[in-house]
Amino acid sequence: MEYSRERYLARHMKIHIQPRRVQCPHCPYRSNGTNDMKIHVKRGHEQQDELKCEFCTFSSKTDHGLTSHTKWHIGKSPHK
Repeated sequence: MEYSRERYLARHMKIHIQPRRVQCPHCPYRSNGTNDMKIHVKRGHEQQDELKCEFCTFSSKTDHGLTSHTKWHIGKSPHK
């Protein structure tokens, strides 16, 4: 068990130590890997359909954003 934690920590620390080498073609954002960059470009720069709240005028580009917002309407904490 300890070995996997140490390995995970070493991998995680690379995020903080290594320079971010992948540059976004649309803005100054840089990431450590191409997968992170794909996610950034998709969420931040590509046109996506807005998901609309059924209770108000709120909209979100992500399911998670809409779900968290909707929980606020029905009285559940989105952070539990």
